[in-house]
Amino acid sequence: MESDQVKLRDLERLSAELKRGGNTFVYRQSPNSLIYFREPSAQAQIETESEDRPEVAVVVLGDIARSPRISYQAHSIASELDYDVKLFGYLDTSPSEMLVKDPRIEIVPISPPPDCLAKLPESLQMFFKFIWTFVVLFHALFFKTSWLHLHSILMQNPPAIPTMISCFLVCKIKKARFCIDWHNYMYSVLKDKYKIAHLDLPRVEDTTAGEQREGHSGSKRASADSRVIRRRRVVGTGQNAAIVAEMVEKPVRKEKWCAKRWYTMLIYRLEGYFGRLADSNYCVTRAMKDDLRAAWGIEANTFYDRPPAFRFRKVTDLEKHRLFQKLAAFENGKMFRDKNGDANSTAFTICSASEDAVQWRSDRPLLIVSSTSWTADEDFEILLQAVNTYDEHARIARSGDPDMRIPELVLVITGKGPMKEYYLERIKKLQLYKVNVMTPWLEAADYPIILAAADIGVSLHTSTSGLDLPMKVVDMFGAGIPVLAKRFACIEELVQEDVNGLLFDTSTELTHILKELAIGFPVSCSQLDRLKKNVDPATSNFGDWEQNWNAVVRPDFAKPHNQHFHRVIASEPEKEE
Repeated sequence: MESDQVKLRDLERLSAELKRGGNTFVYRQSPNSLIYFREPSAQAQIETESEDRPEVAVVVLGDIARSPRISYQAHSIASELDYDVKLFGYLDTSPSEMLVKDPRIEIVPISPPPDCLAKLPESLQMFFKFIWTFVVLFHALFFKTSWLHLHSILMQNPPAIPTMISCFLVCKIKKARFCIDWHNYMYSVLKDKYKIAHLDLPRVEDTTAGEQREGHSGSKRASADSRVIRRRRVVGTGQNAAIVAEMVEKPVRKEKWCAKRWYTMLIYRLEGYFGRLADSNYCVTRAMKDDLRAAWGIEANTFYDRPPAFRFRKVTDLEKHRLFQKLAAFENGKMFRDKNGDANSTAFTICSASEDAVQWRSDRPLLIVSSTSWTADEDFEILLQAVNTYDEHARIARSGDPDMRIPELVLVITGKGPMKEYYLERIKKLQLYKVNVMTPWLEAADYPIILAAADIGVSLHTSTSGLDLPMKVVDMFGAGIPVLAKRFACIEELVQEDVNGLLFDTSTELTHILKELAIGFPVSCSQLDRLKKNVDPATSNFGDWEQNWNAVVRPDFAKPHNQHFHRVIASEPEKEE
């Protein structure tokens, strides 16, 4: 009792001295002793509301504007939890106004590796890009995030390395939570990029199953081996020797050492290692959740992409009409222009100059939209072959019956990517008469409108891992249009056959589907009308981003974070009775 009073008097005296010197005394009481810290008072510790808010760092080692899921994550953390958010990434294009105008979100640009590295051999490129990116990202996270209020770092994977290393180290130093949002696997992207046919990768499920088999059948294997050994002793030369030689397993030829193969396997191991160290893991499909557990023993929560209500809303016919007029004004936008040259009308709509009433033409083309990243993840050749065959059928169709009409087709392709110029040249070489292709660069505000104005969406995404889902399909559902999607392992978690869309494997299948949906358009196309009704945002139960985020992600980020120390108020010890 007396020693406690002495400690309290010493504390009050030291606190008074520090206050006179412009500092505040902060302390934490451990079970056995008092631990003292010194902290700047900042005008008697008068902190603003912003300084008291927790802070979350959101990291994407890619263009922020073309990373919608991680951008939505940043927006939700700021708007739903009222946290400060620092968004780290590349600024290849302008970020959305949703991020720029939110005072709680600060965008921190990351400098990409210099172009001069491209002149080096590929192995040296990988090494120096790793060093550059690690140093730049670690420096930004270390010096641009708060020491006291950093709650979590949420990173997008891929790319895994060096993002995982930088984020994990800063989390350990600043006592923050380490969270990973798995969109795909970096090792599978590299495997596809380097055209590696097969990798012998260790998996947790294989190891566990092997250990169980060892325990149950170890004695049986030993006896079987002994029988083989005994048989070898008694068998002589000739035919029986040949039989035994076939039983002996031939040595496996070792593959030639390859830097790319070794690097890909290293990334696989590092992804699993840091994934197990994360405090929270989120993934985009149930299939990926199962694979994370089977491959690395990582427990993740499935967080499906859903269309955000703040981006996708009911689009009026007048808004669609005005976008058609805007596209018609493009140099290559003749397919949207009225055939009679009426500036108030388009190939799809009629609108009088005096009124804003819009009517849809009964002879309008079928409008299809495809949003692509122009990468190897999407076999664009399938779509080109399909529309080329459709064009041939539409040219020879001469039915006067509206119910059997095969309409002209307008295909709008949005997006940027490395293979865009190659496919644009391929499109130019196609001699199309009943199909028109346009690849406009749309403003961010126009993208939801063109989706809502379309009749059908097409997705060619297949995924290097076969475990992630195309977010562009989510956007199409949010706009209320059915989707024709390339079939792959887990696509049915998103596109349900003959409910909200249809699936295809080849260009022949896609051509057949297009014809079936297009015949009789727009007067008599019952199958297309039914699919549209099923994806109507007003009646479907697809859900939205906000509902899903609040159910899956919010509980983890709403937890209080552990600071370096706790502020407590000194009180006089209770008197012993």
